[in-house]
Amino acid sequence: MTRLVRSRVFSGFAAGLLCACSQAQTGLSSAEQLWKSGDFDGAKQAFEALLKQNPKNALYRVRYGDMFVDRFNPKEAVKL
Repeated sequence: MTRLVRSRVFSGFAAGLLCACSQAQTGLSSAEQLWKSGDFDGAKQAFEALLKQNPKNALYRVRYGDMFVDRFNPKEAVKL
């Protein structure tokens, strides 16, 4: 592979990763914004959608648990 082709392949791959990361951050930001605005049901749905797409993401689980501790039931938060 020529240097130019490798560069373009890597750039496309990196752009795809960046896009996926920014979309995930947007989802997390959206869920947290709903939480901060007092729309707890909307935030709950947003966090659950994030976790459905990324079930092993620890940050999403922790932030969802934080919301549960803040708004709902701390005993339920432990189960998340």
